[in-house]
Amino acid sequence: MYLKDVAFHCDQTSFFVFKKALTADTASNDNLRDDASRDQISTLLLYNLGLCFHLASAQKVICCQQEFFLKKALKLYCMASEVINNLQGLGAGDILSLAIANNMGQIHSLFFETEEVHHCLQSIRLGLDSCRADVFRGFESNQDYAIFYMNVLLGQESMVRAAPAA
Repeated sequence: MYLKDVAFHCDQTSFFVFKKALTADTASNDNLRDDASRDQISTLLLYNLGLCFHLASAQKVICCQQEFFLKKALKLYCMASEVINNLQGLGAGDILSLAIANNMGQIHSLFFETEEVHHCLQSIRLGLDSCRADVFRGFESNQDYAIFYMNVLLGQESMVRAAPAA
């Protein structure tokens, strides 16, 4: 199955991590000297570096090392998210935006930060809503998006809700 190559399940949470490194399409981007292109490549680099720390945390047995790597990954994902929010050319349904929000949500869920998890799930949901319809005609050609749908569906079921005050 294709998803086995794209994601792994963390036992502590119901989130799947998008663990695919992303690359820039330099063939379609002839002019890498403008600010938007540099920002887009910076975002890709920040995401990929964050992904390295994120995946390294899964290999660490010592809890404090794992936490260190997760916090580094989260910081890099947040920086990438800030850059992508300032860009005008990238949409919310872009695979990079979805991957950043998804992986940030997974880390927040490990730290039991439910408000941040909810915010990330909402970003993923809005990103999926803004995608073109042809992206979702068949998951055979766009299986990368399936993981985001799974996380949104699983997240809706497992979101911790506060009890009303008496």
